[in-house]
Formats: sequence, C-alpha cells, structure tokens
Amino acid sequence: MPRELADRARGFMWRAILVLPRMRYGTVRPTMRSEEGSGRRLALIRLARTFVPDIAQVHGVTRVALIGSLTTTKQDPKDIDLLITVEPIADLAPLACHARRLMGAAQSLGKGADVFLADPDGNYLGRVCQWKVCRAGVRLRCDALHCGQRPHLHDDLEAVRLPVALIRSPPVILWPEARCNEPAPADLEQGLLRSLPVAFTVRL
Repeated sequence: MPRELADRARGFMWRAILVLPRMRYGTVRPTMRSEEGSGRRLALIRLARTFVPDIAQVHGVTRVALIGSLTTTKQDPKDIDLLITVEPIADLAPLACHARRLMGAAQSLGKGADVFLADPDGNYLGRVCQWKVCRAGVRLRCDALHCGQRPHLHDDLEAVRLPVALIRSPPVILWPEARCNEPAPADLEQGLLRSLPVAFTVRL
C-alpha cells in the first residue's frame, strides 16, 4: 500500500477511535442529566406529599401553601418552599419539629427546604428556625432580628422578605383546600394535589 494511503487510513482509524465515542456519548449525557433532575423533582414532590398532612394538623396553622421553583416546570428544583399561615398565639415548636424533619429528608437528596411563616392578615413573619434549641444568646451568629422573642421564629427580615402579593395569592394552596392560583405542572398535580388525603378538599 502506498505510504500516502496508509497514512490516510490510520487517520480515519484514529478519528473513529477518538471522535465518534464523544459524538455518541455527547447525545446521551444531556438526557441522563434530564432524567436525574426529573427524578429528584419527583422525590421532592413525594416529600411534600408526606409532610403536608402532618404540618396541617398543627394547632394554629390555618393555611399551607407551596411556593418556589417546585410549582414551576423546572426539572431540577433546588428545594421545597412551603408558606405556612399561623395564628398569632400558635406554638411554633411542633411546626418546627416537622420542618426540621422535612429539611433533613430534603438534605438526604442533596436538596434544601424552607418553611416561611405569615400571619392571617398576610404579614410576613420570617422562617421556622432550623435549630432544635432556639433562644436568645445560644448562637451569636444568628441573624434573626428578635432571636428567642417568639420561640422557633427566625425573623431574618433583612435577608429574606416575601412579597405581599405572593403571601396573599401563592401559586399552589395545599390546605385547607387544595387549589391552584396558577397553572400547575402535571407531575405536581398528579403527585401531590390529587394524592392528598381524602380529608383534604381538592379544587383545581
């Protein structure tokens, strides 16, 4: 075989070895990432399905809503965001217990969870404190404005503050009546809204 033809043949061979596998796997990897993200999304929906009934039964809770990226079609949301409306006299300790369990379960998936609080008048209160022991002076780095004044309330209002419009009309309400103020993704509707306990009224 002439040297020129031999060199050309070797060139085609190395191209097949080095380039074609990258072309093949390059078409697979985005699909794999999409499937992984979708699986984590469904896992977060199942977590919400597990914890919402317990949270709704806490004395003083008047509404449970879902906000954030899980209410959208985002394939790989980073966390679960619940917005809980509580009475002014509600003891937040039982709610904080459920919130910590939810946070722990989400962290096992490499995700997060936030439980935001508002009062019945639509005023934003802050978030549920993530620490089991919650009182003034325990953690010097706590950024709550009134740490320990209301046990288990983390009122870091200078860092996070939900818009009034979002509090009054969250995208998805889960309790006492499950309904959507905005179109819900199909997996959220089937995996959460339609699978809530019978005691929950569902209106889509």
